[in-house]
Amino acid sequence: MNESTKNTSSNSSSKGNSLVMFLSKVVISLLLLGYGLHICVEMGIICRKETEKKDLDLNSNVIFYLIAALDDQRWALNAMVHLWSKEYGIKEAQNKSSEFLQSKLSISNVWVAYILAESTGDKGLLNATEVFISKNFQKTILDTIWLEQVFTKISQAAEGFQLVF
Repeated sequence: MNESTKNTSSNSSSKGNSLVMFLSKVVISLLLLGYGLHICVEMGIICRKETEKKDLDLNSNVIFYLIAALDDQRWALNAMVHLWSKEYGIKEAQNKSSEFLQSKLSISNVWVAYILAESTGDKGLLNATEVFISKNFQKTILDTIWLEQVFTKISQAAEGFQLVF
């Protein structure tokens, strides 16, 4: 082999090695990028779950203060049982407390029952509150005194919540 053939052969082999090295770097970079993207997605999911949990805790605390503002202590106690049994997944306690709450709806507690039903996803309680409000529309939604009392209770609950948190 002559000298120019050797140079051409070594140049093409070094170009081939450079190309292999470059492609190896690209593949490794893509793998790392894919793995990094996977980690970012997983961290996003974990962060979203933690945020949802904090929101649930915050909602539970706010609802707790709304319940505590009620005058009917027996109804309020059952409302708290309902709230916490939902949070801890105790179905039987949730169902029994829901039945009690539905059977004892009144003008003074229906607004808390509605918020509680929305928060816990209790369709039975939600339906019962909607029916109660529609039957007592004059005494609830259209009654300015009732509305003032509801807003006062909400303000009291907000003040209690701010004192603690």
